[in-house]
Amino acid sequence: MRAHEDDIASCFDDVPDCITIVPSKRGTAFEAQSLTRVVQQMPVQPWPLLQLLSFNTGALIPRQTYRPASFSTIAQVEGLRVVLIEDSWVSGATPLSAAGALHDAGASVLVLPIARVVDNPAYWGEHPYVTQMTEAYDVARWPI
Repeated sequence: MRAHEDDIASCFDDVPDCITIVPSKRGTAFEAQSLTRVVQQMPVQPWPLLQLLSFNTGALIPRQTYRPASFSTIAQVEGLRVVLIEDSWVSGATPLSAAGALHDAGASVLVLPIARVVDNPAYWGEHPYVTQMTEAYDVARWPI
C-alpha cells in the first residue's frame, strides 16, 4: 500500500483517514480474521486499521447482489475516507455491499481487493477482464 499511497489518495483527493477490512460472513472476530493480522503485520501502516463494520448474522449476499443492509457500521464513519480491503474478489457482491453500508453512513470508500478469483470461466463468459487475466500483470489494467 505504501507504494500506491499517492494513487490511493488521488482517488479521494486527499489522504485516507483509515483502513478497514470486509467483515467475515462466518462470524470470525475482527481481531482473528487473517486479513486483519496481515494488515497489522505491515512494516509501516500508512493509515490506522479500524473496525468499522460488522456482518449481520443470518444475512445473505448472493453473487452479483448489492445488499448494504447485510452490514452494520459499528463506529462513527461520517466524513471519513476509508480504504476497505477485501482478501479475494469473486463476484464483488460482498465488498460492494460492505462499501455501500459505509457510504450510506456518510463515508467515502475505496475498495482495495488483494486478489481476484475467477473460479469458473463459464460463469463469467467472454468478459474482457477474464481474457486479460491470462496475460502478464499490468498495473494499467488494475480496475479502479
